[in-house]
Amino acid sequence: MKIGFHRRWQNPPRQWWTIGILATLWVLVVAWINVSDRSDRRFAFARVAEAAALVYYADSNYPDWLAALARFDDERLRLDAVKFFDAAVESGGIPQAALPEWALLLHLLGEGARAEKALSLMRPDFLPPQKSLVASIVADEPVATKVDAWVARRAEQGEWELPEWHYAAFVQGDARVQGWLEARGENMIRRGLAAHVLAAAVLGAALVSFVWWVFRRSTLPVLPRRSGLMKGWGVRRLVVEFFLAELLGLLFAVCVAVPAYLLGFEDGVDVLAGVGVMLFPVFWLVFRLTPGWGASLRLFGLRRSRWTARALCGLGLAGVAVIALLAGLVACLEEPGESIQDTITADGLDRPLAVIWIFFLAVVLAPLSEEFVFRGFLFGGLSQRWGPVGASVASSVCFALMHGYTWTGLLVVFFYGLIFCRLFRRSGSLWPGIIAHSAVNLVITAEVVGWFSLH
Repeated sequence: MKIGFHRRWQNPPRQWWTIGILATLWVLVVAWINVSDRSDRRFAFARVAEAAALVYYADSNYPDWLAALARFDDERLRLDAVKFFDAAVESGGIPQAALPEWALLLHLLGEGARAEKALSLMRPDFLPPQKSLVASIVADEPVATKVDAWVARRAEQGEWELPEWHYAAFVQGDARVQGWLEARGENMIRRGLAAHVLAAAVLGAALVSFVWWVFRRSTLPVLPRRSGLMKGWGVRRLVVEFFLAELLGLLFAVCVAVPAYLLGFEDGVDVLAGVGVMLFPVFWLVFRLTPGWGASLRLFGLRRSRWTARALCGLGLAGVAVIALLAGLVACLEEPGESIQDTITADGLDRPLAVIWIFFLAVVLAPLSEEFVFRGFLFGGLSQRWGPVGASVASSVCFALMHGYTWTGLLVVFFYGLIFCRLFRRSGSLWPGIIAHSAVNLVITAEVVGWFSLH
């Protein structure tokens, strides 16, 4: 039985101008939210330098072969830092506020000329005490008395950053700060190695599943019949409902997250905003376009699938192998640091409870909700009228735009969307896409948290 609001608007406006207005509003709101979240590029660029320096402080406690294998030995850090710095400088990508960290890191790695280059790029009026501090460290000269006092004040206010940490630990000889820095580096290395092991395990399972898929694909069930329910939606109605669901989800997130922020519940902001953006559109579309949850689960092959659970899981992991190949190609083609802002953000990366939420959002909530909305409803409905190719492109474009990444990130997510559409079309079930989506997000989140969280 359909609930009340489903009955009140059985036939929403279907004019294309209505769709255009809704789509424009959605794009503008998504763009505004993502620009606001990424307006401070300093965090991502500075965190790369901070993390590399902390690993540098602690990597001597590990065997050379392990450090080289995991790419955190001094030489690998140096090569990666140089490559990243040169590319970012050439493109003008390093924010002013991140240059002190980079100057110090390059000095630690023996790149004196590049450290001087980083200092020269800093504007004279930008935090002069910190620039003077780094310049003195790089030149191995005494630190001015007023700069020393400035560092002390920063310590009292809890505003220390990498240059001040290094000065207190290795110039002033503060053993407590030095131990703290080395402990942070140890934590990063341990977590990073665990993330590498997890990535290797997922990739191994994906490759085995891909081979299994190649040899078993002809024996798996054929495509399911077209759904009469999907065919009855109509393109215009489906698109109107989709954009309404997305806009209302964003509005719901803002309405509940703002009070949480004003009350000081920082972790609550992320949780409530994520629930609004992810789950509200699912509920809206389920009760607007289907008789209810039971019908939706059957419609998208989440219940009573023609495939066995082993086959669904195998196809999902086979999709991970294709995604891994795509990610490898992108990594070879993109400039170093081009998509850094897409993965390293300040949203709870250094708060333990928030990290738990990040994993839940990326590994559980996002795969379930996004596969439901973008592959189940949008691709599934559009493919009845536009065919699989047109529906895949349209749904993947919306999927990419929703993430608000850099141009490289948008392109990558767009191709991910195409792969997820193919998994759904081949199996008639959302499970393979959910499994692939969750596995990819798990690996990426583990790597980011492992190597770039300071707690």
